[in-house]
Amino acid sequence: MLKKIKIEKESLIRDKKVKKTKKIQNTITERNLCLPDGWIYCKADEIFFITKLAGFEYTKYVNLKESGEIPVIRAQNVRPLDISKNNLLYIDKLTSNNLERSSLTKPCLLVTFIGAGIGDVATFNELTRWHLAPNVAKMELFTYKPTRLNLRYVNYFLLSKIGRNEIRKHIKATAQPSLSMGTIRDIDLIIPPLLEQQAIVERIDNLINIVNKLEKQVNERKEQIAQLMNSVLREAFEEK
Repeated sequence: MLKKIKIEKESLIRDKKVKKTKKIQNTITERNLCLPDGWIYCKADEIFFITKLAGFEYTKYVNLKESGEIPVIRAQNVRPLDISKNNLLYIDKLTSNNLERSSLTKPCLLVTFIGAGIGDVATFNELTRWHLAPNVAKMELFTYKPTRLNLRYVNYFLLSKIGRNEIRKHIKATAQPSLSMGTIRDIDLIIPPLLEQQAIVERIDNLINIVNKLEKQVNERKEQIAQLMNSVLREAFEEK
């Protein structure tokens, strides 16, 4: 899989569809787990094109509006696993076209790299064009073939304890912690064979569905208890 993705990555660089990334500086690698047969470690940089909307691009070109043609993903729209469409802002299509590198046109992962939600990872799966805000990075697969990698598996991995430790391994205790694109590229991913990726995703999806159903039942019971309590209190005061 990695060999095939490497060939596709080199082809994209050769055709100038993506830029060749700089060598990762101050890399941290701790591959101390004994992996099952067929599972591998790899750096995020080996399989993902990782980039952001640069600060100078934002100040020079971007004018966020409450309505428009192209929705913009800000940190507040990146939630663990999924994106939130609440309080979206927009830019015009011409601006988005001029900033092609930071556009969102295909499935990818979104990572908040500064602010309160730092390290949150969501999957972008929209069918229309969107765009990055300055505080969100995208991890876009070099390969466009779903037979290579299950994107949702990587999202789940990055939300796991091991994955979050990988995301945060470069973060220092400062007033405003942040991630650079280099530190995101330095994440060590654990990749099983595709069939096992799919099995893991199905298992976690099922568990999440069970939790969501239980949560819904609990909320419904709370509403029923509140209604019953109101009824009891009303009857008590009416009798008096």
